Amino acid sequence: MYRSRLDEFKHIFHPKSIAVLGVSANGENAGTKFFKALLAAGFKGQVYAVNPTGGSVDDHEIYRDLKSIPGEVENVIVAVPARAIMDAMDDCITKGVRAAQVYTAGFRETGLDQGLRMEAALVEKARSGGVLIVGPNCMGVYSPAVNLPYGMTPHIGKVGPVAFLSQSGGLGGLSLDMGMPRGLRFNKLVSFGNGSDLDSVDYLEYFAQDPDTTIIGAYLEGLRQGPRFLKVARQLFHKKPLIVWRGGRTEVGARAAASHTGSLASSYVLWSSAMRQAGAVRVDNVEEMVDTLLAFQQLGRWQGSGVAFVSGITGGGGGIGVTASDVLAGFGLKLPVLNENTQKRLKSMLAAVGTIVHNPLDVGGGSLPPDILHECFSAVLNDPAIDMLVFHERTSNFLQLNYLTRVEAVNEILIRLRSSQSKPIAVVSIPGTEENGRQALEKKLEQAGIPVFPTLDRAAAALRNLSNYWTRN
Repeated sequence: MYRSRLDEFKHIFHPKSIAVLGVSANGENAGTKFFKALLAAGFKGQVYAVNPTGGSVDDHEIYRDLKSIPGEVENVIVAVPARAIMDAMDDCITKGVRAAQVYTAGFRETGLDQGLRMEAALVEKARSGGVLIVGPNCMGVYSPAVNLPYGMTPHIGKVGPVAFLSQSGGLGGLSLDMGMPRGLRFNKLVSFGNGSDLDSVDYLEYFAQDPDTTIIGAYLEGLRQGPRFLKVARQLFHKKPLIVWRGGRTEVGARAAASHTGSLASSYVLWSSAMRQAGAVRVDNVEEMVDTLLAFQQLGRWQGSGVAFVSGITGGGGGIGVTASDVLAGFGLKLPVLNENTQKRLKSMLAAVGTIVHNPLDVGGGSLPPDILHECFSAVLNDPAIDMLVFHERTSNFLQLNYLTRVEAVNEILIRLRSSQSKPIAVVSIPGTEENGRQALEKKLEQAGIPVFPTLDRAAAALRNLSNYWTRN
């Protein structure tokens, strides 16, 4: 069992006070943006600004050094030039700081001996003074439970079961930007950059123990402690799903990773095999990462493969069903033929022309009365061969025709069915010309526990990842 991380990591993810080093009274440099983001997000602890020049920013005093701050400082965000980093760490140690998020770059990732020496010296000094380092060369921490925003943006989403560790600050932020509007609920995210002190496995150990985390995502560019990481991943397999995206799969990508965070990438084939044996879910891009995290969050322990695909209500029809068959089968999902009793029930409710009642289904347009449509969906979900219903919703098409009430009626039926029976429901809602209206409808579905995907290919990949994981577990 790993040594306890919960007490020491509270200074990183649940600090009671934060000081930002490098805030400017006259400018919009990185330190100032970090400080203003903390204020705008409503960080629940004390916030202090620090710069040797003093002054004020947004009516807040800028202290000339950490020692001048009257209260305790538990966590600092370091946004000073690399040449000032050692003096900044001396001040952190003197003040009794417990954790430092080091935004400053210019260390190991440069590939230069000077950068390597500086990083090693920084870590040695920090450890001697009991300061945990996040970074350097990172965007730091997101913790919505205490309104700690990610980087220089003040957005705070709803707290949920997902924790995310990212070697890249930009991809960590992109995962938040793409996931939060779709209902993905993070409880913690950390961009750890060079991972000089705390590396990926340290955060993985913490998330493994964290009672607020039930799903873990990770973007990695290399593993310096591969055996240890894989050991933790194996221990996680029967407890919390781990979804991993590895950057630097190609020779060109590996070179880019080395210059980005100083990572030495191992063979992607060997890495993939090791992750598979450890039970991690492997994804190949940020879209698949967000989609898969959303599927795990919204659909729970689904391990089926029998999918009923329904189209024809809000646009689409027979052609959509044909292509859906190819897509779902290509991802290893099955489209079982509905049994005779189910087909009889459907035929008794649907028109004989323009409908298909086996699977995939075409229910023939949006003019069906809501009670009949509810009965059709119920019949499909009650079929013993069906484990999930995937509904194709071309929302923009109907919004263009001013049929908002029809789409809302369909979605209300899906929401009621999601809460009244155990089989999961997913929606494919294609982006189009009426995005504001489509996104508003999508949000209602997400709030009801129905994940929405922008394409069937992305839905199928996420459902495959979900089913494969829980089938193996």
